[in-house]
Amino acid sequence: MKQSVLDIIARQDFRHYDGWRNGKKGHINDFFCNGVYRFFEDEPDGDDSPRQKEIKDNPIVAVGIVAYWLEHRHGDETVRQMYENYTQRRFEQFKKCLKDDAETWEWEEEDWKRFFYLNASEREAHWNKMSEPLFDFITESDAQRVRPVMDNYIKYLDKCREAYQTPSTDEEKKKLIDKIYIFFKDEETAKRFLKQLEALDKDEAKIELVKKYKNSNLCLNTSKALWQVLSEAGLYKAGYPNWNKQMNQI
Repeated sequence: MKQSVLDIIARQDFRHYDGWRNGKKGHINDFFCNGVYRFFEDEPDGDDSPRQKEIKDNPIVAVGIVAYWLEHRHGDETVRQMYENYTQRRFEQFKKCLKDDAETWEWEEEDWKRFFYLNASEREAHWNKMSEPLFDFITESDAQRVRPVMDNYIKYLDKCREAYQTPSTDEEKKKLIDKIYIFFKDEETAKRFLKQLEALDKDEAKIELVKKYKNSNLCLNTSKALWQVLSEAGLYKAGYPNWNKQMNQI
């Protein structure tokens, strides 16, 4: 097998290939040029033009940052620039989807970015999971090139999130305390909790701190609302399902 089969993957070309790692015969391309690469298996009759109504039935093998990297990897962009440009594209899509939402009427650019990065890592982790089938087709050496692109993009998003959501001024911390004190016995308890929480690095340790306050009747409400406040502030990175699961563990 060739050292690399990545150049066989194209945007619209129908280059049939029988050297895929999994032994299948066919081609991989982004038929609609929308960042979704699918595998088209060879038809018995040799038809090279897949019928449009059947496109959706062909399995997705690459989407998200992987698809963007496949498209632009021979260009002038560095990986960092790819991350930035792809993220900007996703950000514009995010704003477009919510432009008619009444709650966004007073959002400034920083507000848009704060809410975009809130769940950006989870969204892209989903796209990465959808791209796992790609590794059944490409060579081992190709996989060693692609996998870091996926993993490091999640790290890039986490850093962006921290930059936009971690309180950096006394005024921001005061606003945060105003939001969380209703979940605690009193405002002083909320301040003490926040100070201890900011000293912790791992989400698991932060959950244990919340449980400690709850068991001592100092934290009166550990619902999704508290998770959302801490998550928006960048103080708890995992999603709500993780928060809920950990909170309910004895």
